[in-house]
Amino acid sequence: DFCLSRGLGDVYKRQKLSTISRLANQDSVIADGVLDGHAEVTNLTTSPVFTSDLKITNLSYKTDTLGDLTLKVNNKKANALSADIGLQGKNNDIAITGDYYTGDSSKMDLKLDMRRVNLAAFTHSTEGIIDKMKGSLIGKFAIQGTIDKPTIRGNLYFDTAVVTPTISGEALDVSKDRIAFDEDGFNFSQFTLRDSAGNKLVLDGNVFTKDYHSFGFDISLNAQNFRMVNAPESSTREFYG
Repeated sequence: DFCLSRGLGDVYKRQKLSTISRLANQDSVIADGVLDGHAEVTNLTTSPVFTSDLKITNLSYKTDTLGDLTLKVNNKKANALSADIGLQGKNNDIAITGDYYTGDSSKMDLKLDMRRVNLAAFTHSTEGIIDKMKGSLIGKFAIQGTIDKPTIRGNLYFDTAVVTPTISGEALDVSKDRIAFDEDGFNFSQFTLRDSAGNKLVLDGNVFTKDYHSFGFDISLNAQNFRMVNAPESSTREFYG
């Protein structure tokens, strides 16, 4: 259903994302869910003001259902888009709030609150990188700067997380120790991975970056009898054993 009122651009929609994808002649549906809500534009002839309050129920990416996504965006603040975005459901609880400035600076001032990210809900989204994963991510971040050169400050924690990288095939129990982010990059402090036999690999040190495109490393790695690879021989695998 679709309705455009006779007022100043008040739009109400209820539409499946898969229908939009097919209208765009996409061969496969990457995202799906039911879009509902409204968007309004006022002051059309002077200084247009845009506000939206949208919800995508049962948002899915590939074959992973992620939860319900809410999108509240407006440009009531001069030269800025103010956002209040949330993803709840399927054991996910994520919020993004703040401003993106649309002027010459193109700066952002955002808060990312990852109260809980259910890793299992994103398994197919990481296809080709991670075969399996479970547990949760938790963290809070302040994100400033620009898209090309962001400054990220905060801490990230894993909670009862186990991941199986595609390249190695070995299930790794991930430490609950924090990964700390600051203006110079991010760092590990005795960050521990355990293989399926309980043997440890410990990371300590820093990854330096100013743009999250190029990186410098000052990392120490300490391991003994750690099973790095656990996969059968196959012509499709770079590593096996």
